Amino acid sequence: MDASSPWGPVLCGLGLVGLVVALWVHCFAGKPTLFHPRASSTSEALSFWERLSVHLIVYDLWALAFGAVLWRGPAKNYLDTHLAFERSWAVYPAWEWLYVTVYFVPFLMPWLAPHRAALRRYVWQFSWISVISLTLYFALPFGSPPRPFVPDSVAGHLLQWETQRPDFAAAALPSFHVFWALVCAGLLSARSPAWVVAGALWAVAATISCVANGAHAVLDVVASVVIYFVVAYQGRGSAWIAEAERESGHSRSRHPRPSCDLSC
Repeated sequence: MDASSPWGPVLCGLGLVGLVVALWVHCFAGKPTLFHPRASSTSEALSFWERLSVHLIVYDLWALAFGAVLWRGPAKNYLDTHLAFERSWAVYPAWEWLYVTVYFVPFLMPWLAPHRAALRRYVWQFSWISVISLTLYFALPFGSPPRPFVPDSVAGHLLQWETQRPDFAAAALPSFHVFWALVCAGLLSARSPAWVVAGALWAVAATISCVANGAHAVLDVVASVVIYFVVAYQGRGSAWIAEAERESGHSRSRHPRPSCDLSC
């Protein structure tokens, strides 16, 4: 990959640092995680440390793997996923403002989860989607070069800065922007009817922005939607999620004995 694009190494570095912090916090300091058995049989609210573990373990593992995809860059002579009829579509830079929200909203999700089952469902879906999509990025020679346009606004210059990176087409099909939007909307739907509507509207708008701003092809988006719903359907039978739902009425000590959550 062109050395002028540092995002792959940066993501890998952040992921490694975060995992080292996770090792210290959850292993040596014995703070609970969302994954440890003692966190599943309690009616207490999600603890700060359980929520933080999603950042330190799940997100940092993703950063390490996704960073490796960007570091590698697009496959040589990759196949453009744009269909013939969409190559001439106009680019609408104003949609970039919605597109960039996907970089920030996921950071709020562990703190907006209303209960343990909702956060476990979110992590379960996100983890399987990550495994599937990252495998596809390395295995399939697909890419989605951004559609050309002339920037004439702040949003346009931001879009140009983002899409002109030499690694931009490396993670095209499926679109992780769409994945983030859908899994986040799924978690928000567990809060209240108002959050269902707000999350759904944001997810639909973020999905549309992937094509409207020229960053992705239609096939990238369709593949993401299909994979998400397959994973979400399969997740309904997850024993890990069902355990949190089933045992939500049972209590447990607020001061469990510290132990190594990462099976050190």
